[in-house]
Amino acid sequence: MSNHSRRRRPFTAAKTPRRNPPHPATVLTIALAAAATDSSPPPSTLTSLHRLLLLSPSPLTSSHLSLALSILPHLLSAPATAIIGLRIVGAAALSSFEGNEMIVGDKEVVRAVVRRIGSGERGEVMAAACDAVLDLAVSVEGRRTLVEANGLVCAMIGFIQVYKASKPSISVSSLEKGDAAYLGVENGKDKLLMLLLSAAVTLINSCNAEQLEQLPKKLVETLVIHLKQLWAQVRVQILAGKVTNMCQGRQICLRNLTASNFAESLFRLSINAWDRACEVSGEVMVRQMFGSSDNSFMDFLSNHWESSTFLLRKPVTSLDEDGHVFSSFKKLLNSSGTFPYSLSSVLQGLVSCPPIASAETSTLDFLKDKGEVLGCPLIYEQDIRVLRTDIKSKVEHHYFERSLEKDSTKPHAFIYMNDIIQCEDAYKLGYTIALRGMGFRCIEIAAISDKLAALFGQPSTGANLYLTPPNSQGLSCHYDDHCVFICQLLGTKQWMVSPNPVVQLPRLYEHLQNPSGSTAERRHIVLREGDILYIPRGIAHEASTSMGGNGLDGAADFSLHLTLSVEIEPPFEWEGFAHIALHCWSQSNCNTPQNLATGSCSRIHVILISFFHVAIELLGNSDFVFRKACLVAADHLDIDTKEWLNQNQRATFNQLIHKIYEMSNFTKVLENIRMTIQRFEDPFYRIRWLSVLTHEKLNEHDWDLPLEGINELLPLIDQHKDEFEAAFMNIKSKFCREVVFEDVARSFKMIHAVYKTTRKHYVNGMLSLHS
Repeated sequence: MSNHSRRRRPFTAAKTPRRNPPHPATVLTIALAAAATDSSPPPSTLTSLHRLLLLSPSPLTSSHLSLALSILPHLLSAPATAIIGLRIVGAAALSSFEGNEMIVGDKEVVRAVVRRIGSGERGEVMAAACDAVLDLAVSVEGRRTLVEANGLVCAMIGFIQVYKASKPSISVSSLEKGDAAYLGVENGKDKLLMLLLSAAVTLINSCNAEQLEQLPKKLVETLVIHLKQLWAQVRVQILAGKVTNMCQGRQICLRNLTASNFAESLFRLSINAWDRACEVSGEVMVRQMFGSSDNSFMDFLSNHWESSTFLLRKPVTSLDEDGHVFSSFKKLLNSSGTFPYSLSSVLQGLVSCPPIASAETSTLDFLKDKGEVLGCPLIYEQDIRVLRTDIKSKVEHHYFERSLEKDSTKPHAFIYMNDIIQCEDAYKLGYTIALRGMGFRCIEIAAISDKLAALFGQPSTGANLYLTPPNSQGLSCHYDDHCVFICQLLGTKQWMVSPNPVVQLPRLYEHLQNPSGSTAERRHIVLREGDILYIPRGIAHEASTSMGGNGLDGAADFSLHLTLSVEIEPPFEWEGFAHIALHCWSQSNCNTPQNLATGSCSRIHVILISFFHVAIELLGNSDFVFRKACLVAADHLDIDTKEWLNQNQRATFNQLIHKIYEMSNFTKVLENIRMTIQRFEDPFYRIRWLSVLTHEKLNEHDWDLPLEGINELLPLIDQHKDEFEAAFMNIKSKFCREVVFEDVARSFKMIHAVYKTTRKHYVNGMLSLHS
C-alpha cells in the first residue's frame, strides 16, 4: 500500500470453504436495512462484512465501499457494535488504495475512530480503535488526517493513562540477527499499552515542525518522561545484545514499532525542549575562559583569535565550586564512581549521534536520512576512538583494528557491552579513549557549547572528551581545520605546540597535510586541572601524559580534558559574508526577471553575477582574510566589546570590498569555470547554502544556473569576451560602490538564525536519547 510496513494480522483461512462467501451487495443490503431502522445489524452479517474485506480475492468496488462507509458512523457510535465497526474500518483501510482513500476522506468516520481512543474505555474497544488508527495510518494521507483530527493527542493521553496503571517491561526482538529491533511485551496485559504507543509513535513521526510545536506542552513533557523510562530499558537490551528471536520467543511484538522509530519519536518530541536551568552566563563564560579583566575577551580577539595560542592558567574559582562552568559536568562524571574507574558506566549511557550535514537546515529532513540508525550503540570512528601513538615511531594504533576494516555487509562498527569492557582493558594498556559529540550527550556540555558558539557568532560548537592513561600519547602530531579550546578537567598533560601554522586557516573538511618541521621550536606547555589552552586551526600540536613525575605522588598522572571546537562553516566565513553581500545587492539591483528563459538581458545579468561569485571564491582560496570567521552575529557581549567588535567587523568588510574591487579578474574566472565544467563538477556547489535566503522564490538565482546552460553560453562569451568583461567590470564597480554593510548583516543574521535553530533542535533531540 505504501512504503510503510503493512501490519501483519494473525488469522487462519479455511483450506476448503464449505460454501461460497456471500455477495458483497447482499451483506451490505442487510446491514443498511438494519441501520435504517436504528437497529444493529445481525452480528453474523457484520462478521461476514469484516471477513469479506479481509479475505476477498479482489478489492471491493467503489460502490460497495461507499455502502460500507454509510453504515460505519452508526456502528461506531453504538457500544454493542463499536468493536466490529472499528475492525471493519481497519479492514477497509487495508483492502486497497481506493479503500484507504475513501475511509480517510470520510472525516466523520475518522473522528469517530479517534473518539474511541480518547473515550477512556479500556480493553477491547480501545485496542480495536488503536488497530484501526494503525490501519488508517499506512498511507501518508491517513496519517495527516489522523493528526488533524486530534488522533495523536488522544493516543498520547490514552498511553499516559494506561502507563500510569501498569509497570511495563519492554522486550526487544528481531526476525533474524542484524534485522531491525522490534519492541514488544512479554505480558499480554500490556498489549493495549503497546498498541497505544505504536499509534502515538506512528503519528508523532509523521508530524511536521509546526504540528509538533502545536502539541500541548504539558502533555508532551509528561509523555517524554514516560518514553525516556521505556527507552532506558530498550537501550540497555540493545547495548547488551539481548535481542531475542521473534519467532522463538513468546513476546507480543508490533511490526511497525522498532527501536529506531521509537527513538525518532522521542527525538521529535524533544527538539523544542531546552533546560534553561543549565544555561551558562555569558559574563561568567568570558571571565572563566578568557580572564577576569574587563577587556579580556576583546584582548583575546585582538591578539590571539585565529592567529596564535593563548593560555589561561587555573582561575581563582576551583572546578569543584558551583560557580565554575565545568563544575556540574565534573560532578556528573564522578556520580557513578571515581573517574576514570567509572568509565564503563559513563559509556553505557551513550548512543550514537549520526552526524548532521554542514548544509542541513532542517532537523526533520535529517531524520529522513538518518532515522534508521537513531538510538543505535556507539559507532567506532564516528562516536568513539580507542588509540595510542607509539612514542618512538609516532604512528597511531587503534585498539579495535577490526573496526577500521571496510566491510560492505557491515557498514557500521557498533560498540556493544563487551566492547565497552574492552575499553577499560585498552585504557590499562595505554590507549586513549576519545569520545566525540559530548555536546549532544550531556546537557551541561551542551550549555557551555551553546554559549561559546554565541560569543563567536557561530551556530554551534563541537565538544570531544579525551581520557589518556599515565605515560601515554593518544593522537599523533596533527593540526585541525577548526579552532580548539582545551579545558583540562582532571590530571595533567604535556603539550607541544608549533609557533607557526602548517596551513593558514584551513577550511572545514579540506584535506589535511602531514605536519613536518623541527620540533625544537615548538612551545612546551603543561596543563593542570582548570587550565585552558587555545590553539588556532592550522597549528600543529601533540600531547602526552609522559610527564616524568608531574603527578601528586611524583609519578606520571592520567589526564581528562574536554576540547571545545569552533568550526567555521562556509556561510560564516568572510567569504560567505561577501557572497551574501553580492546576492542581496544583485536582488535589489536587478530590474528584470531572473529567469533564464525570459530574455537576454536577464540571462546576461544572472551569468555575470554568477561569475562574480566565482571571483569571490577564487579570492577566498588565495587570501586567508576571506577564510577568517565572520563575527557579525556574535552575542552575549558587554556593551563596550560589542561596539568595538562592530567597528572591527565593519573595517574587515571594507577591506574585503577593496580586495574584491582590486583583485577580481574576469579571465581567471572564465578559465576556472571552463575547467570545472570539463571535470563535470558544479562551479557553484560551495554556495548552494544561499538557497536559505531564497527558498520561497521560484525564479532562477545568481548561484543556481544549470551546468548545461553555462556550457552552451561559453562559446558566446568567448566570441564577445570584451563586451562580457566590460559588463563584469561594470557590475563589480557598482557592487563595490553601492553595497551597504547593514543590509548584508541582516541577511547574514537570518542565515545564522536558521542554522542555529537546526543545530539546537538536533542537540535537544540527541540529549533526549541519553541518560
